[in-house]
Amino acid sequence: AAISLGALRLSLLVIVKAIVLAVALVWLAVLLGNVLSHWVQRSADLSPSFKVLISKVIKIGLIMIAGAIALSTTGIDLTPLTVFSGAVGVGIGFGLQTVVSNFISGIIILLDKSIKPGDTITLGDTFGSVRDLRSRFVSVITREGKEYLIPNEDFISQQVVNWSLSSDYVRMDVELGASYDSNPHDVIRI
Repeated sequence: AAISLGALRLSLLVIVKAIVLAVALVWLAVLLGNVLSHWVQRSADLSPSFKVLISKVIKIGLIMIAGAIALSTTGIDLTPLTVFSGAVGVGIGFGLQTVVSNFISGIIILLDKSIKPGDTITLGDTFGSVRDLRSRFVSVITREGKEYLIPNEDFISQQVVNWSLSSDYVRMDVELGASYDSNPHDVIRI
């Protein structure tokens, strides 16, 4: 069973081969990416943010290479589909604009090392500790145990206070009330 689209003959066998080969190669790329990511995470010479950046680049690069190999080995000629794929690409581009913005913002955050796991930060009304840096968001845990997933774009476009950027010591001001009738020396001592 085959469909002819101009000079392109698309058969059921070619489609099945492409799907099987693509799934196998992507699975292999993800497996190899996880192994390499684990190897990078064990390195003591790299900073935590650079480890995350290298791991993400390796995984994405391997998946893209696997997709390109799958398409080239099945012999599918994609040149007749360029106009259609261009239109689809523009639509996907508009739809994924925020995702790409968060991804690029994540790369910027990892490269400039302004935020790293373990930092204590304030962003808007959120105060907490950075737990994890992801490709689209930063996981922040508050003192109450709430975990916020904040988009990376917010760390680029809004004011962020990093309490522990240059020092691990974080000082908190706590306001206490005392009665006007109290002895000030006793209040300070207590």
